[in-house]
Amino acid sequence: MEDSTLKDFWKSEIDNKVSNYTKDELNEILLAKARTSIRKFYPLDTLPFIAVAFLLYLVLSAVSRLHDPLFVIGNTILAVSMIATYIFKIISFSKMNRYAPDQPLKAWLKYRIDVLEKSSYSLSNQFVPPVVFILTLISVNVYIANKPYMEFLLSPEFFTALLVGTFVGVPVAYLIARKNRNNRIKNLYNLRKLYQQINWEK
Repeated sequence: MEDSTLKDFWKSEIDNKVSNYTKDELNEILLAKARTSIRKFYPLDTLPFIAVAFLLYLVLSAVSRLHDPLFVIGNTILAVSMIATYIFKIISFSKMNRYAPDQPLKAWLKYRIDVLEKSSYSLSNQFVPPVVFILTLISVNVYIANKPYMEFLLSPEFFTALLVGTFVGVPVAYLIARKNRNNRIKNLYNLRKLYQQINWEK
């Protein structure tokens, strides 16, 4: 079911037929819808392709510049950060998606709503992206300029690249962040609507 109809799921499909469902059937239906919304917080379908492509660049460019320790260190930091982030996302999604049959569904959903709300304001989400952006900008420009890492940082080319990258990257990053934020708000709203409809549990 699409997001546009998810929030009206109970009104349009369940409210008029609620007597035809057992408590277990209602739990299964709501659990499936909740998991659909929760999955949208973890773009694990498209992320691997982006991650693999970026990781290949980091590894291949570092191998080609083994004579530049700072460049290798910078790429290694980016690679480790990316891999750690992806592993964390997988573990987090697995935990968020797990459900024990004997667990009250309302408590299960409330906990996940709270976690997703808090994650929107976590320090990692606010400070890690700018650091990754700057390190990536430096890595790409150093590789293209084919200069030693420190020499490039002290050259006028670095400041030009930084200004151009910031001028282009900040608006793009803002639009992406705004879209992600709107999607998170919409999905959290859907989860809250589902939570409010669980009125058969004591």
